[in-house]
Amino acid sequence: MQPFTHLDAKAAPLDMANVDTDQIIPKQFLKTVEREGLSRGLFYDLRFNADGRPKPDFVLNDPRFAGAGVLVAGDNFGCGSSREHAPWALLDFGVRCVISTGFADIFYNNCFQNGLLPIVLPAEAVRALMAEAKGGNHVFSIDLDSQTVSAPSGTLFRFDIDPGRKEKMLKGLDMIPYEYRIITRDGAVNFPDDLTAREVEVLRLLAIGRTNKDVSRVLAISLNTVATHVRNILNKTQCANRTEAATYAIRHGLHASQSTTVAS
Repeated sequence: MQPFTHLDAKAAPLDMANVDTDQIIPKQFLKTVEREGLSRGLFYDLRFNADGRPKPDFVLNDPRFAGAGVLVAGDNFGCGSSREHAPWALLDFGVRCVISTGFADIFYNNCFQNGLLPIVLPAEAVRALMAEAKGGNHVFSIDLDSQTVSAPSGTLFRFDIDPGRKEKMLKGLDMIPYEYRIITRDGAVNFPDDLTAREVEVLRLLAIGRTNKDVSRVLAISLNTVATHVRNILNKTQCANRTEAATYAIRHGLHASQSTTVAS
């Protein structure tokens, strides 16, 4: 994962609330597990007409925002399904930071797994940044170490971030191999709905949008074993699909960015 330390980049204003992952990357672009090339599908239905011609009124088709590395978005950005292709597409397009008043939990977690910095600021601050992004000078400065966003006017906005996530973003560390594994020891906790330790490992990865192939690689188990665990998880939790299972994980605190000690 590429480290994130400091970013000076154009900011594009996407003044829309509740932009979901279907809009960020439509389903027809989800057939690949490769990250490169997904930029062509980013905001496809918003960027292009039915005949494939660019829509001139969409912000990312505006020449003033060509090469934008920062997106200033409306509230609840990244809602909807838990597809990890959404941050992949943004990164492939060149976006390294999204600023909003709020993000969907799964999308927010996925951003940190992939080196895309999601910044949450109060509504007043986002409105001010949105207005400046629409102005004549569109270059913002994002500094992760000082946790600041500097607008073209010189106004400085400070944002909060979990210290552990900040450190890993600064160093470009992949959080999954150690943060989403469960350490098995004697005398530990019981999980809800009779989930086993291995099933919780799988569930944690599902909660951040990982595919079966990703789960197989991270946990060093076969794809058939992953599929069996997913079926067991859905049956035990009475979830209809992976998205509901991801929500279940968040609701029960099983997505937490820390190791969990469980019984052997």
